Amino acid sequence: MKIILNRNTCTHHQAECEKCFGNKLMLNAFEDANCVQEIRDPHITDIITIYMTDRDGSQKTLILDKASFPDAYDSWMLFYEKQQADLAAG
Repeated sequence: MKIILNRNTCTHHQAECEKCFGNKLMLNAFEDANCVQEIRDPHITDIITIYMTDRDGSQKTLILDKASFPDAYDSWMLFYEKQQADLAAG
């Protein structure tokens, strides 16, 4: 599944965004979130790629598989930082 998010279209503050994201991930129910712009291939749920426009205009990509769901559920921001560090380390 591919999900395109734009945090500028949502009024949730940072902590509420983390909670909302975790709940949507756990329930696999992103379609009713204010930040969701588009969902592609909704039937493919073993890997979820999230393309996000953050509030500062930066573009973030999160790639989630079943093993990483718990980390992303706890905090998509910390998961993103860890994923970026892992990519930089090669």
